[in-house]
Amino acid sequence: MQDVRSGSCKLSLLQQTLTTIGAVKSTMSLALVLMACSSSSLSQTIQASKSEALVNTEVGQDVVVTGSRPVIIKGKVRRCTPQAGDPLDRVKVSGSADTRGWEAGVHRYMAIVPRGDKFAWVRDADQITGPAFWQRVGILMENYRFRGMAQDSLMCVGGTTTYPYAFAGFRREFDAVPYRGKRLRFTLWVATRAAGRIVTWLGSRSRSGLRDGGNTDYGNFRGDHLWTPILLETGPIDEKADRISYGFNLQGSGDLWVYRPTFEVVEDYVGDGTDRIVFGKGS
Repeated sequence: MQDVRSGSCKLSLLQQTLTTIGAVKSTMSLALVLMACSSSSLSQTIQASKSEALVNTEVGQDVVVTGSRPVIIKGKVRRCTPQAGDPLDRVKVSGSADTRGWEAGVHRYMAIVPRGDKFAWVRDADQITGPAFWQRVGILMENYRFRGMAQDSLMCVGGTTTYPYAFAGFRREFDAVPYRGKRLRFTLWVATRAAGRIVTWLGSRSRSGLRDGGNTDYGNFRGDHLWTPILLETGPIDEKADRISYGFNLQGSGDLWVYRPTFEVVEDYVGDGTDRIVFGKGS
């Protein structure tokens, strides 16, 4: 994985800790080591092996992406701003408001997906659109701003709605066949401003329901956070799974920034198949 800063420095162990958010199949455990460097040119990256995530971070500093406006300004996360020229911003989304409760709201769960050579706002049906396309998904999506991944690897979602069941985010959904029997990992950095709640997930499904994987929707990750690393692992993927899904969303109001969301196969995995969800210590 590429660094967003360059330079060499002497690393010192700052803290070795993790917050285990919950159990999907059984108790999750994964060492997450946070290290800091005295040099201002510290390389920030997530380097994950089958047993640990090594996060090099300089406390209080922003993730710097060349050519992009900083996400954190004077210690505060800024609001989500769309990427100029994103064709998905031209898709009309409106009229999804339904305030009669969650059961009614489920029927308004929408997605923006490819349709021919264009994009369409359609009822969500776990559409498979391939490993490279970020679907926009949510309820009351017209109340949210989006920034899809571009060359700078930054994404964001921002909203002002007070409707309790509203959410919006990004999802990738693709064929599970090449990943059956394999261990999978999803890592990302997140930064938030007054976020109602943040959800991340990695899992596999079949027509009969969830096969492997989980999410962090039972976690209490909300409010204001500077850059914080998150790691999710699941697998080996069930032989009957037909699709892989991973992504993140913002529930309610606030702003969520995501840097370099990365999906990968865990090579040479030896373990009991325990699902892992780890929140690192933020800067």
